[in-house]
Amino acid sequence: MEFGHNKNTIISTLIDNYLSIISGMYFSSKQIKLDEFTDKIIENEANQKNEYINGCFSFVIFPRGNVIFHKDNTWQMDNLQRFFMMYKNVIPNINHNFPKQLIINRSDGSECYIKLLNNESLVLSETKKDFLVTVHFKKDKSNFDNLDMSTPCSAYHPSYIIESDFEFEKTLPLKTVMEKNKIKSIYFSFNLYSDIFIKNNHNIDNNIDNNKALVYNYFNEKIIEWVDTIILPFIKKNNLNIEVKYIYL
Repeated sequence: MEFGHNKNTIISTLIDNYLSIISGMYFSSKQIKLDEFTDKIIENEANQKNEYINGCFSFVIFPRGNVIFHKDNTWQMDNLQRFFMMYKNVIPNINHNFPKQLIINRSDGSECYIKLLNNESLVLSETKKDFLVTVHFKKDKSNFDNLDMSTPCSAYHPSYIIESDFEFEKTLPLKTVMEKNKIKSIYFSFNLYSDIFIKNNHNIDNNIDNNKALVYNYFNEKIIEWVDTIILPFIKKNNLNIEVKYIYL
């Protein structure tokens, strides 16, 4: 999927920066107090924010995947989150309603209680003709007394990242997990940001910052293009019972 290089200087520069940040997430060391969007030192610690890229733990492990930025660049983080999804062809667990807690069959055929982690993703796999889901479980094959299949992954904020109550992981096709748990369908949801949102959250003298509006709207269009040209055709081609919803902010 193309991302506008050589068409708009602002967008092209921004995407190059996003690619650099995504490449950097594989390293755990960072310069403290450095805004990764501007390469400027954040003088006042109260202005510093740290946020993980949604779904990044499908590619890296804690503490990797964390982005440091000035609070005024929250708009950049909003759009980096959306770029990451499209660039990696993933659906972060916060973007779907699949239950966090489920049951699978172990290799020996026995049933096992499993969890999806807050900050992992469903990964599109052309080879498997499905989305791949990584599940986590204990060695002792815990009983199902506390199984909660009514709460979706999207109910958990990905910032709750420390989940250590498992010892093993396994990657399975989404269809396999859905069939085992008698789940007929799920949905993916993606944010689209309105001019009202941009104005209310990032206004300067009560006027929309044109560059911020340009970037938000660019990625609004790209999310729709990505869904229309990649996600929906993949779902249809592989007979997956998945719907797509947009959340208008």
